[in-house]
Amino acid sequence: GIKATMMGVVFLTLFLSNILIGWIGGFYEHMTPAQFWAMHAGIAATGGVLALVLNKPLGRKLFPHPDATATFSGHPNSEHR
Repeated sequence: GIKATMMGVVFLTLFLSNILIGWIGGFYEHMTPAQFWAMHAGIAATGGVLALVLNKPLGRKLFPHPDATATFSGHPNSEHR
């Protein structure tokens, strides 16, 4: 069901994020500590800027206004059956 699929997605994202963390951690040997942590700060700042920039566009898509006329085919009250 949907719960099992969502759990699979959670574990997949954890797997991919840990692979990425390991890859980024490999740069520690080739960079000075200041460069390494500056890279981390840059990654975090980029994520923050993206969250601010994409807040409104994604918010409209993920949380449509209740008065919106669009219906979803999976919704019990949907007219598309």
